[in-house]
Amino acid sequence: MKHLKESSALERSFFDQDFQVLLVTLYENERPLRGLSGKMDWIFHGEISYFLKRGFIQGKSDECILLPIKKNQTSYSLLLVGAGSASHAGKRVKLPVKTLKKISSHLSSLGAKKIGLSLSDFGDISTDVLREHLPGAELWISQ
Repeated sequence: MKHLKESSALERSFFDQDFQVLLVTLYENERPLRGLSGKMDWIFHGEISYFLKRGFIQGKSDECILLPIKKNQTSYSLLLVGAGSASHAGKRVKLPVKTLKKISSHLSSLGAKKIGLSLSDFGDISTDVLREHLPGAELWISQ
């Protein structure tokens, strides 16, 4: 598949199922989607946009929705995380601690231990802060 050849290491690891859940941030004032959410929306033929258009998720701060999704007979899990408003399209902000705690709670209830994420989707947050707020999870972090 063409998009896999051109994809990032994070995307390849996602499709190789090196981790159980991919964290994807959504911004309430960013349409079309950019960053990892835009890539995943394109790869999954607009599935994220479908849920946005129907109001199941808006991208508001603290929203967390698990989106189980299938492609080529394989199931994948995206945890869509609302990040609030961005100052301009493509600008990523540091998520508040309460959002990180909510993510941690969702991952714990799912029993997910291997988590993938793109550091560039989380603003200027450090890997140490992510590891502190997502204890017990093996993080697969891409730049």
